[in-house]
Amino acid sequence: MAAAGPRPLDARLTRAGLGLQAVGGLSVAVVFAILNWEENLMGPLILALAAIGAILLGCLVTGLSLLRSTGPVRAVGAVVLVGLLLVIVGNVVGGGQVTPPAILLAGYAVTGLGLTGVAVLALGVPRLQEGASA
Repeated sequence: MAAAGPRPLDARLTRAGLGLQAVGGLSVAVVFAILNWEENLMGPLILALAAIGAILLGCLVTGLSLLRSTGPVRAVGAVVLVGLLLVIVGNVVGGGQVTPPAILLAGYAVTGLGLTGVAVLALGVPRLQEGASA
C-alpha cells in the first residue's frame, strides 16, 4: 500500500505514513529477534525504541493525511489519531506498570480499529469509496 495505494490511500503523505509503519513493524520484528540472542541489551533496545517511534510517526502521518479527506475516510483518520492520543496519554500515566491502565488498553484497541479501517479502505469497499469521491 505504501508504494501504490488505491484511492483514497493514493496521497503521497498517506503512502509515506504507511511506509513508515511498515518499516517500523519490520524493524520491531528484527530487533526482538536480535534481543533473544544478545547479552548486551542496550544496543538492540535503542533500535527497538527507534522502530516503535517509526510506527507511531507513521500512524500520526497516516491519520493526519486521512483527516484531510471527507466522509468515512476522515472518520478513519480521526479514529487513528484518537487511538494514538490515548496510547500516548496511557503511556504517560502509567506505561511502566505491571498492569497497564485502562486508557492505554483502550488506546491500543482504538488504534487497532483505526488501522483496520485503513485496511478496509485499501480493499476498496465501494460504499467507502463513494464517500471519498463525494
